[in-house]
Amino acid sequence: METKAFYAGFFDPIHRGHLSIAEQAAKKYGKCIIAIGDNKNKTPLFNKAERTRIAKEALEYCKKCYFKEELDIEVISYDGYTVDAAIEHGCTHLVRGARDAKDCNKEDIIRDINHRLLQIRFNYNIEQVRIAADIWYEFVSSSVIKSQCAGGEYILVKSFVVPPTHNELMKIFLKDEFHRTFGKNQWWERFVKNFEGRSYHNLSHIAYMLNRLNIYIRQGGKVEDEQCLRKAIWYHNLKETEEASVAAMPDFLQKVNDLIMATKHLGEVSSNLSGDARIIHDLDLSILFDDENYLDYAYCLRDEYKQYSNQEYVNARRKILDELIEKIDYQIFPEIATKEARLLMRGEKKELDVFFP
Repeated sequence: METKAFYAGFFDPIHRGHLSIAEQAAKKYGKCIIAIGDNKNKTPLFNKAERTRIAKEALEYCKKCYFKEELDIEVISYDGYTVDAAIEHGCTHLVRGARDAKDCNKEDIIRDINHRLLQIRFNYNIEQVRIAADIWYEFVSSSVIKSQCAGGEYILVKSFVVPPTHNELMKIFLKDEFHRTFGKNQWWERFVKNFEGRSYHNLSHIAYMLNRLNIYIRQGGKVEDEQCLRKAIWYHNLKETEEASVAAMPDFLQKVNDLIMATKHLGEVSSNLSGDARIIHDLDLSILFDDENYLDYAYCLRDEYKQYSNQEYVNARRKILDELIEKIDYQIFPEIATKEARLLMRGEKKELDVFFP
């Protein structure tokens, strides 16, 4: 008998725990439908159309980068009762996730209601099942993700959601930070458009650097001109090159321009940098020692340069890695960060032909 799972939820936004459950359901039942519904008891961060689009992008990313086999998973949105949507799509199983005892109590109530609703509809064939997320994401929730974003812990959130979802979150949570740096104006929407279509050098990358900077300052790190440093972080990847970014900027101080040029890492001797120039240089390369997020970094960087063939990309990337491995020497992070960065870059270099044959 053919089986099909219906995995319904609010998904505001979808996270790695959700995707882990959908993956397991597809493997077990042959097909899984991720169904985006409404919840009158919740105030959404994203509307249903946005949640559906974000879920589709997240699923596409997982299919391309994470799932080890081809899985039949699709994303839909629906109105009304979950059981009616499941029946309409010919599903045999209703899937729910569960994290802790409190979650299980809530799920028991939902399970009982769904059971009674199915009986009223004379449907006795849909089975309700619980599937736990991968242990790494067992306690991740959309509410935790939003609260951590609100607190500026953007790096932590990167480990909870896939990169396209993280960038969508940053479109919301970075806006106030942008206004604190530049004042309230009409720039934000225009600024965001500069990063459309970019998989790595986007708002997520800016958020990552700002998060690292905030931690550095909280831990007693000294900066010369914090306002100029923050402006340079915002604008250093506005265009494809540092020179183009400087040329496209509003009329900032020359120091901001100089700081942006300090993020030009290749072909230059970075050991001569000092002060804020050294700080932004190290912040820009801090992803290189992040073991938890490095694989996503490698995938996103490749996707950003998809106009090149795999062979062209691999040849160019190998040269860049060779230079970075030789030159990398963080000054604002512990010595272990430099060692970890070299280790991860050597690992990427070794696997380039496997990742991108």
